[in-house]
Amino acid sequence: MIPMKTLLSKSQLACLLSFLAFSCLARPVQIGIDNFDDGSSGKMPVGWQAFITGTGESQWALEKDGSAPSSPLVLKQAGWAPNPSYPHCVKRDATLKDGFAEVRFKPLSGTNDQAAGLVWRYQDTNNYYVVRANALESNVVLY
Repeated sequence: MIPMKTLLSKSQLACLLSFLAFSCLARPVQIGIDNFDDGSSGKMPVGWQAFITGTGESQWALEKDGSAPSSPLVLKQAGWAPNPSYPHCVKRDATLKDGFAEVRFKPLSGTNDQAAGLVWRYQDTNNYYVVRANALESNVVLY
């Protein structure tokens, strides 16, 4: 075994220990959480806009759900859309760079689809990226 003093000088060791201590203390910072708590039941959350790719209805509204991890309010899509149509709701003022986004969802009903996910780089109803989890198909797909 080689003694530490032959590998690093005191100043190099001090720099390394400072870096390691800082790295251990660094934690991710939450910049924004949208749990809809300041919204009103039956209404769209402020800053969000509903769309549909295809035909059908895109009916989004805040609704009380005591079983939600972030109760009392959740954002619910209750419209009907024929296959293949994709209702989606977009937070128009959201920006993210070098970060992550997370969504929780609970499929309630639907014969064509029971899916939810994240949309990004949204331009219009036909130009966007989405990763969605589908309970009926038991899959997660990136489109």
